[in-house]
Amino acid sequence: MITQTCDLRQPVEMTSPPRRFAQSCSFRCETLAGMSEVVLSSEIVAPPGGVMTDEVGVITGDLELRTTCTPDGSLTVEVRYAGADEWYRIPTAEVQLHDPADHKAAHHILTGVLHRPEG
Repeated sequence: MITQTCDLRQPVEMTSPPRRFAQSCSFRCETLAGMSEVVLSSEIVAPPGGVMTDEVGVITGDLELRTTCTPDGSLTVEVRYAGADEWYRIPTAEVQLHDPADHKAAHHILTGVLHRPEG
């Protein structure tokens, strides 16, 4: 297993009031049955109203976002309570990326959309 840390903070021109951004994500590659999956995860704070999941409905508070991309570009998006063991799928968040190299950008976008502690 390869572990690497990537910093998600990037300078942006603010057009709205500042908010707390996710500080970092962990990046790891796992090999399963000869295939390589790339898994990215970030700590987030759910937006007001929480994040809807398939299994348990809305979850709120401090969460961890995980995206998993297969070599063919299939992307799965899941969340869990910070420090918990069980992951929950976000409805309709399974997509097919045109290029698996877009995984990191997709994860970054999802982190920005879901990490909204102040609304």
